[in-house]
Order: sequence, then structure tokens, then C-alpha cells
Amino acid sequence: MDRKPEELQFLGIFGVFNEAYSITVSWRKIFSQIALAFILPLSVVEIMYHQQDDGLFSFFLPRLTSEWAGFWIFMVIYHLFLHVLSLLSTSAVVYTIACAYTKKEIIFIEVASVVPTNEFREESVEVKRKGTRKRNS
Repeated sequence: MDRKPEELQFLGIFGVFNEAYSITVSWRKIFSQIALAFILPLSVVEIMYHQQDDGLFSFFLPRLTSEWAGFWIFMVIYHLFLHVLSLLSTSAVVYTIACAYTKKEIIFIEVASVVPTNEFREESVEVKRKGTRKRNS
């Protein structure tokens, strides 16, 4: 974190691990909260998938239509949770690292709301509209 971007460009593999370790240790509390809020549920969803997968495909017998319907409902829900939790955990970690490099104070509530909502998008569009009106006036 004390290096310039030009210096980070030429880090080797051990330099990258060293830099990642130093960031993680210095922001231990926020990374623990991210792990509990996003990465742990992602792991639980993945374990549930593998438990269901082992039960369904352990032997090859003809399945009833209702079992296949249940399987596909489970798969849709699994992929939905997988993608949402992956997006949230990745964006939370990237935002935290960016804040660490810019020396901005990090609060978990801010990190949890990294992915913008529709309300935020509407506000940003409104700000852009106001900005263009002022320039045109």
C-alpha cells in the first residue's frame, strides 16, 4: 500500500502475495466481515449443490418427471445465488482494495452497497442531467 502504481506494475509472484497479505492484515476487520457476509454463504451454496449433485447422479436410473422438475428448479435457484453472491463478493473485495489504496475510510455498510441500486442509478442520471443543463445555460 505504500508503493506507487509504477512500482506495483513490476512485482513478481512473491511480491503480489506479499502485497495481498499486507493489505489483508492491515484491514483484517473489514475482510472478516466480507468473508462472513458474502464468501461464507457462497461456500454454503456450493456445498449444498455438491450434496444435491451426489444424490442425483450417484446412480443412473430412470427419473420421474417431478424429480426432473425439482432438479431444474434447484439448478436455477443455485445458479441465481451463485452469480449474485459471486458478483457481490468480488465487487466488495475490489471496492475495499480500491479504498485501501486511496486511504479512504471503509465502513462495511458502504462495502455491502457497492453494487448500485435503481435508486442510485436514478440519482446519478439526475445529476448528469443537471450538469448538462448548467453547461447549456
